[in-house]
Amino acid sequence: FAGFQAQAAAGAAPVQSVLADRPPVRVIRDTFATYSAIAVDLNSNEVLLQDENLFGIKVFDRMANTPPNAQFSEPKRLLVGKNTKLEFNCGLYVDPRTGDIYSVNNDTTDLLTIFPRGSQGDVRPARELQTPHGTYGISVDEAAREMYLTVEHSNSIVVYRKEAAGDEKPLRTIEGGNTQLEDPHGITTDTKNGLIFVSNHGNVGGRETLGISSRFDPPSITVYPLKGQGDIAPLRIIEGSNTRLNWPAALFMD
Repeated sequence: FAGFQAQAAAGAAPVQSVLADRPPVRVIRDTFATYSAIAVDLNSNEVLLQDENLFGIKVFDRMANTPPNAQFSEPKRLLVGKNTKLEFNCGLYVDPRTGDIYSVNNDTTDLLTIFPRGSQGDVRPARELQTPHGTYGISVDEAAREMYLTVEHSNSIVVYRKEAAGDEKPLRTIEGGNTQLEDPHGITTDTKNGLIFVSNHGNVGGRETLGISSRFDPPSITVYPLKGQGDIAPLRIIEGSNTRLNWPAALFMD
């Protein structure tokens, strides 16, 4: 840039930029998985693992046990490829009846993608739902046929029909300064007691429009009523250094 300024000052013609669309000379690729979520299909006795590094889903036998001398266990099948639209896939849910696979993409594709049980290879989703940017966790209320998704960047929970597709809008949203949602990630629903549990990283940034300045709070778990909406306060909060939450990314409940 300094050289360009010197040329301009001397009256020389500016250097013209050239668009070079060409393949790399060589590629260094990380071929190891980074697992970001887990789900179990009890009907097929399989465990599914989200691979956020290689943009795919690996399916293993639920009782698989890697031998001591083996580097890793080979999956039964892979769901991976450009057609799957799996990118930075983090949230995962398996329909307990049909075995449909619900995959949340967090970053480059703002999509919830749904695949039939047994899907493998580079296949297209059977259904897609456009989601807010930064969507992370997923939980489903099967009785009410509703999906609960956390959204990191807007510090919110969005609730959709379970069958939602395309650009369908949420049924309701939990969002606002009173919610104390702070970079929410994991989510689970307790339908028996009518509760939502959310794990928060603690980042409260960029919410000046709501009168909230940027800061980092301790990680927490916030609890809301199952049918809550709007700018509501949590029913209770689990937070503090003694809780040892250590930046929780997911929640699991029996």
